[in-house]
Amino acid sequence: MTLSTREKKLIVIAVGAVLAVLGYHFSIRPTIERNRSLTRRIIPDKQETLSEVSSLAEEYVRLEREIEQLSEEVPRPEAGFSPLGFIEQAVNESGIDGWSLDSTREVQGERITQVTMDIRITETGWEELINFFRYLEQAETALQLNSIDMRRQRTRRGTQQGLTVNLTVTGIRRSD
Repeated sequence: MTLSTREKKLIVIAVGAVLAVLGYHFSIRPTIERNRSLTRRIIPDKQETLSEVSSLAEEYVRLEREIEQLSEEVPRPEAGFSPLGFIEQAVNESGIDGWSLDSTREVQGERITQVTMDIRITETGWEELINFFRYLEQAETALQLNSIDMRRQRTRRGTQQGLTVNLTVTGIRRSD
């Protein structure tokens, strides 16, 4: 059976039409459906995620600024400042004779070390104690008085001998 040219053209057109319909049905239509699905499902999720990331980025920038401001407010001791050395000098220059360092605790930081000292001062007078507190006040950014317990000492006969003072002082120094 031989086909005429006209029939051959019609068969080619029919095969082309069938291929076009099948191509649309199996290739183009799933792509369009997938695009619609992505638009409905994934894009809103991604937009929500993007808004969360944006708000977190803003919060991060705000917290960085806040940290910068706080680090400027944190006292920075001078190079070579020693809290214990300052306490020894303050005690000696204020005229206190009887004192001891009961304990010392250090907390090491990245840039500074916090030193907590428990100090016991015995048999001292009000004037010496006030002078000592004035020296502590001079180092206000590097030293802080945390607690104080003050008692008058008495002899067995009831006469006063002086004051006994227990202090807790926290100081900071640059980490080595």
